[in-house]
Amino acid sequence: CITDGNPGRARGLNLVGLRRNGFSADDIKALKDAYRLLYADGVTLAEALEQMAATASPAVAELMAFIEGSKRGFAHPR
Repeated sequence: CITDGNPGRARGLNLVGLRRNGFSADDIKALKDAYRLLYADGVTLAEALEQMAATASPAVAELMAFIEGSKRGFAHPR
């Protein structure tokens, strides 16, 4: 995730880093969709995670595991 500002806010995925680390185009698209869902207006974190669980992408599953296992949370857009 790319952040900007003070305090830092999530601005988007680090697409260059994902490509350099060998993520497939399908994984990147799935992560983009998951990112949009996480930061969509009117969607709770629980709802977003539930919808993300429907994807078969291992990259999204890893993102979900990170979010669910986090003790400090993650950057919110606002």
